Amino acid sequence: MVAVVVPDLVRLQNTVERIFRRELARSLFPERVPVQSFNVSLGRPLAKQGMVATALTLLSVGRSVDFVTLSYLLRSPWLAGGADEANSRAQLESWLRRQNIREITLSSLLKMCRKQGGGNNSFVQFITLLDNDNKKSRNQSLVKWGDQFNQLLNQLGWPGDRSLTSDDYQALSAWRDKLVPALAALNVVHGDTNRTTALTMLRKLAAEQLFQPKAQDDRLHVTGILETAGLHFDAIWVTGLTDQTLPGQVQHNPFIPTMVQRHYQMPHSSIQHEHHYAQLTIDRLSCSAAQVVLSHPAGDGVVSFSPSQFIPVGIHCLSSQQHDELTTLRGDDRGAVVTLESLSDEVGCELALTDQPYEVAGGTSVLKDQALCPFRAYAHHQLKVRALETPQTGIDNRVRGDLIHKVCERFWGEVTTHRQLCAMTDDELLQCIKQLTDEVLDQARLNDQAKELLSIERTRLTALLFEWISCFERQRQPFSVVAVEQRQQVQVGPLLLTAVPDRVDCLDGQSGCVVIDYKSGMVKNSDLIGDSLLEPQLPIYALKGLEQHKQQIVAVVFAQIRSGECAFKGVAADDDVMPLVKSVAKSAAVKRGIDDWPALLDDWDRQLDQLAHDFSNAQAKVNPVARSACQFCDLARLCRIAECEEGC
Repeated sequence: MVAVVVPDLVRLQNTVERIFRRELARSLFPERVPVQSFNVSLGRPLAKQGMVATALTLLSVGRSVDFVTLSYLLRSPWLAGGADEANSRAQLESWLRRQNIREITLSSLLKMCRKQGGGNNSFVQFITLLDNDNKKSRNQSLVKWGDQFNQLLNQLGWPGDRSLTSDDYQALSAWRDKLVPALAALNVVHGDTNRTTALTMLRKLAAEQLFQPKAQDDRLHVTGILETAGLHFDAIWVTGLTDQTLPGQVQHNPFIPTMVQRHYQMPHSSIQHEHHYAQLTIDRLSCSAAQVVLSHPAGDGVVSFSPSQFIPVGIHCLSSQQHDELTTLRGDDRGAVVTLESLSDEVGCELALTDQPYEVAGGTSVLKDQALCPFRAYAHHQLKVRALETPQTGIDNRVRGDLIHKVCERFWGEVTTHRQLCAMTDDELLQCIKQLTDEVLDQARLNDQAKELLSIERTRLTALLFEWISCFERQRQPFSVVAVEQRQQVQVGPLLLTAVPDRVDCLDGQSGCVVIDYKSGMVKNSDLIGDSLLEPQLPIYALKGLEQHKQQIVAVVFAQIRSGECAFKGVAADDDVMPLVKSVAKSAAVKRGIDDWPALLDDWDRQLDQLAHDFSNAQAKVNPVARSACQFCDLARLCRIAECEEGC
């Protein structure tokens, strides 16, 4: 037998088990290594076992359920249909996340499940059972509550359809033979009670009862220091022997006089006692196996550690430079050590191009993702992979941005010229914005928590748009709105994309149009005129807009609509086209040798064509244009760029 001693095993148990499962994994598949392949001396509360945790969660569901609990139940394998409906339940969860639902009543959840469809029949059935069970609340004995809990769990299909492992079967037996009878035994000292009290008592019993499955393989033991007493092993490795572990710290019992504790040499009563105990512990561990390894960590990345003074002097010391002798060895299915092979795979499956342009869903965001990181474009638009959304409290920034777009769309659908805007008084303008804001918010699909904030959002949005239109749109040169959210298909390289410019204005008295894109976040001019084109949407409109509008595009600008930070940002052919928007000749593009509008259009055309061909050729290298590109990316767990940067 081999033992690994971890002094602080209670705190580190989860980490230790994960490490051992990983290191003992055959063929590098940790899920193939059951916990029973090594024995951990500490048990866990029964409530922490997945099967029991699911049962307690099911029983605690009331007339409404929060999204965290709902998500847990949708992914739980301990319910009927957990395997057969796994895909449809995952799709239902993804859809519910997009609805930004943080809490929902069971009756409303049933309506949404039936509306969504997707083959979640078993899930719909047990939601119906839970809803009906909540209507039967009454006072009764703990014996009857235990029977009712078991009956409900059986109706819900707990513990699921899959075959039970040895650990699972032992946990199920602990629930039926120990936990529920323990609840019934309390009936002697407790009268009739309601469901909430009975469930609280059941939870407490589950948290207090330790569960340790019987190990099927006793060759490897992971123990704390005390558990090794009286045991002998073939080899033992004692970890964590720092000066903070041995000797232990003095901790007096606050309920016993200090002098009494020291007189009777009670544990942790004095430094002399801790030194004596530490020496006995080291002596005992050193004699508990023919081969003994004593080790200590050099540090935790922040603080450096010193070895315990009780490690025997004169023993063979393995320096940190000799760590290769302790390097992890991983094997194949037969246990033979294998060397991991590293492959560079930066090209995916190319698009099946024909003589006709290839239509790609997602609009111009395809090229934006390709510019930010090729892997992001490949994952989002070819693999169709996106991270699950997390329900937010209130109204999130994305919804706020959509609200700004919709109000602006309606406003410029009614006010179509600069002259018409200037003819409005401030009161008329404010009233118009307020009315349009009310219409948009009334039609917005918001969750219950967000609806409670509608009055605040209405005030905020009205004030923000009044500031924008009165202080910025009014100060412009005369113009006429010629297009609002006008959808058009454009060809970029081999790709056919759908473009929807927020607005196109025709300048009065000048032969040119301005393309405007609303932004509720911060934008930078360098994203348009830098070495890498990170905002391809406006350049696409500038190059392809001639096909829709007879006049030339003479400026592309972002309308940055943020409280206290409103501004026009972009680039123009001349200085007087838009307020505070520089011409190409006075912009940072000059540093790249681009000093006029035609040259900038040519540069955009070249970069867009390159991005389109890179996407069609499935260039998928994990290569963000800057570290900031990863800040709001949802693919970090898929591309694992953090591991690449660490050299893993």
